[in-house]
Amino acid sequence: MNGQEKLYIIALIISSLVIIGLVIVFSFLFFLYSFYKVKHINIGSEDLSLTKEVKERTIRINKKRRKENKLFLNLKDSLLLEEKSNRLLHILMSIFSYIIIAFFLSIFSIGLVYKVNNDNLFINDVTYLTILTGSMESRDEKNEYLFEYDLTNQIEQYSLVGIEKIKQEEDIKLFDILAYKHEDIIILHRVIDIRYDEENEEYLYTLRGDANSLSLSYETSLKFEDFIGKYNNFSNYGLGIFITYIKSPIGIISLFSASIFLFLANIAECRINKAYKIRINKLIDNTLIIDKNEESYLSSLIEDTSYYDTYFISSPFIYLTNLNKGEEINDYNNEIITFNDEEENKNDD
Repeated sequence: MNGQEKLYIIALIISSLVIIGLVIVFSFLFFLYSFYKVKHINIGSEDLSLTKEVKERTIRINKKRRKENKLFLNLKDSLLLEEKSNRLLHILMSIFSYIIIAFFLSIFSIGLVYKVNNDNLFINDVTYLTILTGSMESRDEKNEYLFEYDLTNQIEQYSLVGIEKIKQEEDIKLFDILAYKHEDIIILHRVIDIRYDEENEEYLYTLRGDANSLSLSYETSLKFEDFIGKYNNFSNYGLGIFITYIKSPIGIISLFSASIFLFLANIAECRINKAYKIRINKLIDNTLIIDKNEESYLSSLIEDTSYYDTYFISSPFIYLTNLNKGEEINDYNNEIITFNDEEENKNDD
């Protein structure tokens, strides 16, 4: 192992540790945030803002129903209606978040499969691999046959290419681009000479990269069984760069870490949303609803309402809410929230 290889391994280890460390730290922070956020919600610290939100949602829904000449709904029915109408949106958002996680996991899996299969991906009879050198990227002037026969199907370095299996030796033609393996490295070069060895009764092939002025010493007498396949003219530089990254150790670690982080963040968000929903339902359960159209309206008003901390009006209903019934009372819960009929009509205008 030379100095450059040692430096690469050290850089790889440091980069991997940094990525893994960041994922662990941010995942832990998300966990702490969700834990204390849920606790904050459960003890009623956000009841005031939740009550305002419920009020605004109820009034908004009834304003819309008024314009549509529909009956007014009380607080509970209004929120149930809104939840029902938004259910599809919530489902779609959940599906979308899981699709993103699945996307990262799929890319991670593809990179892992490439790595396990020695940087190859097999689909039916086609092998897909990335070209890591520039030996087929340009045309060397000494290779006159490239210009004479106008051979312009060069392959850019790092491109993803398709290699098809050669069914029979007769399918190999002069100037075809073939793939062979040398010391566990797949090389893709052009056939520049085909000759018949009468002594061994077999064909021998000489290959050369278009950008090379000479053939490599081990590609001057290749046999049919040495070839992996023939280039099928599929080449994509963008996909090649993408595959080169996701099959690299850094790419595999990054994609796996990103998948874990997104999964944990999604769990944290679901816990917070669930806590909000439970708390809002508790606030609704602790809300006294008075219908001004009922005969009991006047008698209801003269009842002892000091037990309730806030109230608001959305015709024809009056809502009196105890934000922390049976729990610790916060100082700011004594604030009175009013929204009378005149303000409602003014907002309509």
